[in-house]
Amino acid sequence: MKVGKNTQLEGIHKMRDAYAEGTYQRAKQYVEQFYPITDDNAFRQSFVGYLRKQIAGEKYVTNVEQNINWHTLEKLSSTYSEYKVNFDAYSYDLILETPKQVEAWKMLEKVCNVLNNSQDIALVIFDPKKDSSRVRCIVFEDGKFIPSFAEVKSLLNT
Repeated sequence: MKVGKNTQLEGIHKMRDAYAEGTYQRAKQYVEQFYPITDDNAFRQSFVGYLRKQIAGEKYVTNVEQNINWHTLEKLSSTYSEYKVNFDAYSYDLILETPKQVEAWKMLEKVCNVLNNSQDIALVIFDPKKDSSRVRCIVFEDGKFIPSFAEVKSLLNT
């Protein structure tokens, strides 16, 4: 049963991918000072490999190769590869797999509904000074009580 989305991991991946895209833009800007990029996908695969292949394919001898700081380009390529995220390889869905987990989740949703609609009861469970819940399977997030996916998944992982 899908009960939510791992927005924290998705956010981390989006930040990493944005950093990789910035690195790609810097590399592209740097290379285009010396040589035009005609195949963007091939360039994304390997900045250095693409440029070396293009230079090797030139009919006329050029001095482009000696003007390029290959170390800088290698570093940009390495950083891009490290931070680039393949979003298709991840699922951000939070999924409960066993009947016990699903049952516990549904019960906790009912408890959270009561807590969210009754400030008196909520104050007994939640101490605003400590910003933590006294019930392990319930967390206070975005101004409301919700079941803790991690706790339900770990407590009832059978």
